[in-house]
Amino acid sequence: MKAVILAAGAGARLAPLTAEMPKCVLPVNGRALLDRQLDALAAVGVTDVTVVAGHLADRVVEHVAGRCRVVRNDRYASTNSIVSLHVAADLVRGDAFLFQNADVLYGPAILTRLLWSPHANACLVDPLRPHVEGEYHVELRQGRIVRYGRDVPHTRSVGESGQLVKIGERDSAPFFDRIGQIIRAGGEQEFPNRAYDVLMSGDGLWPVYTAGLPWWEIDTPTDYERCRDALAASRRRRRHGRWVSWPGRSCDARGCRPAIASSPARCSVATGTPRGRAGTSAPSAPAGSRWTPSTCSSTDRAC
Repeated sequence: MKAVILAAGAGARLAPLTAEMPKCVLPVNGRALLDRQLDALAAVGVTDVTVVAGHLADRVVEHVAGRCRVVRNDRYASTNSIVSLHVAADLVRGDAFLFQNADVLYGPAILTRLLWSPHANACLVDPLRPHVEGEYHVELRQGRIVRYGRDVPHTRSVGESGQLVKIGERDSAPFFDRIGQIIRAGGEQEFPNRAYDVLMSGDGLWPVYTAGLPWWEIDTPTDYERCRDALAASRRRRRHGRWVSWPGRSCDARGCRPAIASSPARCSVATGTPRGRAGTSAPSAPAGSRWTPSTCSSTDRAC
């Protein structure tokens, strides 16, 4: 399994923090965001990593110091992430790979859930976040993702995209062919999801639910401070090798559970409904999220 991290953007919404520093090199409680991403990938066995740089690319090359491959989108200021991903095409085309944005942070537990999925093509979905207009959401039909975009209404959405995607070997080349078609047709300002139709019509694109595990998108100084505070708090609450993502929850690679329970909270493949083992209660959902406690299921390992 390979990985691509898209880190070309200037991070204008994080100014002035990014005026003289690439977003991916911003320190998060003593470690650069990119270092945390590389550490998480290495922890699940993914060491063939390509970072696509643009803004202050020399700083990125200097920072990684050979730890991963760095390629450049020299047109980052006038193009979007679909072009950045295409820059890495020759390095991952035909192979299974993960890709993510450089401003989104996940722990190894979330990456493990994605890699555990039996489906070749999978996308991280968070059913717990309240629906926010303008964010990417997904719609399912018979368990598959059939719609991915900012126009998915609350009534059809099963969750917000976590912007972490796994693409299988069989659909890897057709996916990049589709990206090339979009770019040649003038779609340089598009995002990679414009090419997900190839995945949906190929082996299918399937959701992998966060199961309450924490992740952070860092777009603004407020996001940055929130991520730093949350990581500091979770470190203080770490117990017995598990993350406690908020008070009363204990989390590991299988999901989150009430701290006193003996089994993980889970979610159904079709709906993303967290489930607790019979005789225990599943954790309560944040206000505005799309699930409610339900009964036990043993068929949800890859949900």
